[in-house]
Amino acid sequence: MNKQFVDTNYILRYLLKDNLEQYNLVSKFFIECVTGGIKLVSNNVVLFELYWVLFKTMKLEKEQTCTLINHFLQLDIVEFEDKPIIALALQNDLTNNLGLEDNYHLSWCKLNKITKINSFDEKMNKAWAKINR
Repeated sequence: MNKQFVDTNYILRYLLKDNLEQYNLVSKFFIECVTGGIKLVSNNVVLFELYWVLFKTMKLEKEQTCTLINHFLQLDIVEFEDKPIIALALQNDLTNNLGLEDNYHLSWCKLNKITKINSFDEKMNKAWAKINR
């Protein structure tokens, strides 16, 4: 099977449609891959980069940032290694001010049935107590 990696900038052009030429190229590429049996994969770093660029660089609202990324994940065009953890982290990110990184840790712990988090970060400890009820 043909397996190809998709980088952040491809996904950004697809989500933002801010460069029509690149958007059209990526859209066509995704359709060809889905219909042609090419498996597209990426990793968590790409998802964190997406979040960073959308929220911090492009100054989108947190809700819009999380919605865009979740929408892309639900399309199932690109396979991500920890999709359920990222989806939960994005959901949690809308309800607290921890940031995606700490919410990823909390989500990973929740989905892996961790009973206790050892951290000096009081905000994270409080969020864990709330999530782990």
